Amino acid sequence: MNKALLKEKSIEVVKIIAFVLVFFLIVQILSSTVFTENSALKYNNNKKDAYSFINEKDNSIQIVGIGNSDVYSGFVPLELWREYGYTSVVSASIHQTIPESHKILEMLFEKQSPRLVIIESDMFYDGEDIDKKELKKQDWLSDFFDHMEPEFFAHNIENVFSVFRFHNYWQGGKENNDAAPYNSHGYRYNTRTCKLEKSEYMIPTSEKDDMSNLNKQQTDELINYCKSHGAEVMILTLPSINTWNYERHNAVEQFANERNLPFVDLNLHYDDMGISMTSCFRDEGNHLNYDGAKAVTLFLGDYFKRNYSFEDLRSNSDYVSWNKDLEKFDKYKNSTKKSEE
Repeated sequence: MNKALLKEKSIEVVKIIAFVLVFFLIVQILSSTVFTENSALKYNNNKKDAYSFINEKDNSIQIVGIGNSDVYSGFVPLELWREYGYTSVVSASIHQTIPESHKILEMLFEKQSPRLVIIESDMFYDGEDIDKKELKKQDWLSDFFDHMEPEFFAHNIENVFSVFRFHNYWQGGKENNDAAPYNSHGYRYNTRTCKLEKSEYMIPTSEKDDMSNLNKQQTDELINYCKSHGAEVMILTLPSINTWNYERHNAVEQFANERNLPFVDLNLHYDDMGISMTSCFRDEGNHLNYDGAKAVTLFLGDYFKRNYSFEDLRSNSDYVSWNKDLEKFDKYKNSTKKSEE
């Protein structure tokens, strides 16, 4: 190769490198100025409720629930406040991954100091069909290919640059006109009831449907991050007929026991919660409706009261906004109920 051609190739390489550097510089500037979480909350997106904590008063939240759509469908912070006076938020979105949850908690801990982080375990298996899943040998090679999956790469790029994580907030310029007229603290209200037949899906067995090594590693990092910021951690499984079974219960129970973490699987507590499996879901057995979510919340409130020492803040004047939110929530429920009659 002659010197002229070598020089030409070198110039092309420099141009490519310069373009890439400028591109990432622009992306980083947009991520830190225009496409921020605060401004994104005004617009419609599947992840809007995951960042509802941004509007909370600093250091006012005692309990955080993190995970996928099971959490924002199954836990009602305002009902926990009504009955127990504990402040809580749900930070969940559709198919939320463990790395996404970690990134959310990093933002949350900048202004909050929760005493308890609840990690919902369906996230450990999200995207895996319980009937069609093919069990794979878990080794370093399979973990390597897990890292090479486009979805894994996309989630990590989103975690680094908020311009990618929140681009749909601005897509089309559609403002979030469907937002509830009250601060839901991350819960999505839904009263639809899907009548189901009783399903014997929690059949005791000694078999385990284990988490992948990658998910275990990421969950351990999430747990250690919470503990390093002074928060206790518990693992929770919300009722779900079509994404859960006893094999997964066994695997998550072992995972929790090995780390000395409390684990509550509500798929074993329908009678204790006082709800019927046939009428507590809003769909075919994956997401709870409001009645189911309220029962779950009150059951957990009693569990918190017996196992932790959270302060009842209902008489604290610094938290009067929670009472106002509850009033608006009840008003919204009543108006919705009348419109459905």
